[in-house]
Amino acid sequence: LMALLSARFLPDLWILFDRPDNSDLDVVLTIVLVLFLAELVVQSIGHFRTYWCSFFFWMDVLGAGSLLLDLSYLPIPLTSQSSGDMSNNVVIMRMARVAKLGARAGRFTKLVKLLR
Repeated sequence: LMALLSARFLPDLWILFDRPDNSDLDVVLTIVLVLFLAELVVQSIGHFRTYWCSFFFWMDVLGAGSLLLDLSYLPIPLTSQSSGDMSNNVVIMRMARVAKLGARAGRFTKLVKLLR
């Protein structure tokens, strides 16, 4: 439960508290990512027939994958270097923001599943 809550709220708190670097956050989120992936593997082995390719399986995959967007040490290219058009950058940044919100919704469904 603590890993889920830290993955859900810690990146926002880092922005809110205006931390100078993300190294502490990256360590915590990497540990949470490893825990999410371990849970995904254990659930897949333990409940293969009911969990594999179910709605909750895909939400767990989406939630674990969304943590990759929050890690600052992973280079995620959003635009090509030759594109100097500012309108393309704005559209891509909006799409990234929507993808991040969708991933957070996936983590929220994980919280609902945990509380059930």
